[in-house]
Amino acid sequence: MNCRVSVEPEHSDAGGIEERNTADSDRTSAARPRAMRHMKLAFNISSWRPTRDEWILANRLVQRDEAERISKFAFGRDAKASMAGRLIMRRCLAESLRCDNASLHLTRTAEGRPALASAVAGFDFNVSHNGDFAVVAAGPCSRIGVDVMRMRYDGGRRITDFFDLMRRQFTPAEWRFIESSPYEAQQVKRFYRLWTLKESYVKAVGVGLDLGLHRISFNICDELRLADRLGVTSTSVEVDGRPVAGWTFHECLLDEGHCVATAVMELASATPAAASCRPTADEEDRRTPPQTDTANVGCYVQVDFGQIVRGLDPRDELSQAELATLWEGFRVKDERPF
Repeated sequence: MNCRVSVEPEHSDAGGIEERNTADSDRTSAARPRAMRHMKLAFNISSWRPTRDEWILANRLVQRDEAERISKFAFGRDAKASMAGRLIMRRCLAESLRCDNASLHLTRTAEGRPALASAVAGFDFNVSHNGDFAVVAAGPCSRIGVDVMRMRYDGGRRITDFFDLMRRQFTPAEWRFIESSPYEAQQVKRFYRLWTLKESYVKAVGVGLDLGLHRISFNICDELRLADRLGVTSTSVEVDGRPVAGWTFHECLLDEGHCVATAVMELASATPAAASCRPTADEEDRRTPPQTDTANVGCYVQVDFGQIVRGLDPRDELSQAELATLWEGFRVKDERPF
């Protein structure tokens, strides 16, 4: 993997990515972990309506197999969401590892989890997309998993019937948390918040739903608030009734309708996550600016297409004719089933 010092994302007042050029550096594999950084990016897919030039550029930035897989989606909405996920993943990896996009070869694990073909010790990443957003988290850690959900039920059943159908996926304690609110809309939000926590954990562990969601129970201490840029880190987890140490769950709202959870198993030197609801220093006074990278404390930086692709070098695995065909195939797709 041809890694170098590249542009570094910084949090701006607008929530975007600012770029500053740095000199190239021949970092060795041993030194590379010191250059890693935590990053969390969110891309509002609903606001992106790809032009011909944008879609062609997007396909130039990804691998041939990725472009071909994305072209097979029946609907434009799904193709766009998948492409958005690949693009922010590549942006995040290029920045976190100080690597050229062209040197990043992505594959999948047996469980379907995105992975680097050449693994980097002490580094992990994960991606998710649902509703209006695609999100990615990466950084120096043992394991990381992320899940984003639109906090709205559109299934056609009554909420009580839907909850009955999903009853065995949550523990009695979790259902008490969900149903303790007298408001149906708040119950739905709590349901999807817990769902993102469970999904982020099983994605980080890497065993998928085989773990059994009913075996995982989350102890939620604090409500999520959109104005709280640092999010919540006080949530703890139990598996089969026993607290699991070493995990931190970063939760936040991307907007009023979408929540995201990031499960992080820190490196061995990190302090295990607390298994109680005692507030951390950050939670006692959220007005205090963090002294470390805020991307590791729950904050997602929302970026647009231009910010994602700026500075990424194309892989150019496809011919001009193939790129034109991919655009035509995307252009004629229906956006959604109905």
